[in-house]
Amino acid sequence: MVSFDIPAPSVGIFHGTHPLQTAPLAEPGQRVTAGDAVALLQIGSLLVHVVAPQDGTLLEVLAEDGAAVGYGTALMRFRESENE
Repeated sequence: MVSFDIPAPSVGIFHGTHPLQTAPLAEPGQRVTAGDAVALLQIGSLLVHVVAPQDGTLLEVLAEDGAAVGYGTALMRFRESENE
């Protein structure tokens, strides 16, 4: 099993759920495809999507919701999709 982490693209506040919704953008066990929004990073008054760089399955959320994160901080861990 090959896993990879998604790093924070900037400094900001990590959000796994959009402030106007109750369901998280991605949950452990969920399969995602490259380009899917899996979290949000609040930078000032902006909400920036954190996107999956490749297909995979979310293994765990590493950052706590509402936590201040720095550039490059590992936010989420994924398992690569197996070629079928």
